[in-house]
Amino acid sequence: MKRQIFLIVTIVDKGRGESIASIYHKYKISQSLICSGNGTASSEMLDYLGLDEPEKDIVIGIGSKYSSYLVLKDLSTTMSYSIPGSGISFTLPISSMSLFSLKKIEEPDTTISLKEELHLNNERKHELIVAITDMNISDTIVTAAKLAGAKTGTVIKSRQVLSEEMTKIFGITIQPEKKITLFLVPTEEKNDIMKAVSTVVLKEDSEHGFVFSIPAHDVVGIMK
Repeated sequence: MKRQIFLIVTIVDKGRGESIASIYHKYKISQSLICSGNGTASSEMLDYLGLDEPEKDIVIGIGSKYSSYLVLKDLSTTMSYSIPGSGISFTLPISSMSLFSLKKIEEPDTTISLKEELHLNNERKHELIVAITDMNISDTIVTAAKLAGAKTGTVIKSRQVLSEEMTKIFGITIQPEKKITLFLVPTEEKNDIMKAVSTVVLKEDSEHGFVFSIPAHDVVGIMK
């Protein structure tokens, strides 16, 4: 039987990533990484509260089907996910992996009960929409996605490498910055949100933007 492997992603407020990583480690999740991002609260609300964009920790790891199930089950009870906006965790199925990497995926020191159904009871299926675009249109993308039904999102700063777009100023190579915007949305709402995001990218960033979606497996913490 083919072994099922998942990418486990958790998005929480800045400073909580280490606690999440410790839970990953508890269940032998391999290659845990913490990235930085920003939430997408409306600028009007942030101005009213006197806050900047809320910083986020994005924790990523790789584990077996059972390990990822245990991680999400633990997070759903220990990280106050019942409070809206406190965090989101989800898994994305990995279709293939090198044999060397696969051997590094450990199982927790527990056994699976044959009576235990190995999935979380999600009422709705979800998909992760990913938009990779120039920095200056990310706010427009977020606005369009929310108007189409997206509740919230996360923005990650990045830079493009080995690109023909790289330019030189005073002999210094400048690499164009990009933003990766993530929206975790119910599957039945994906098409409308994808269409809204794609329309913005086509209009504002037609040659250099990418929009795609990935089906999520299990999800905890998303606002209803």
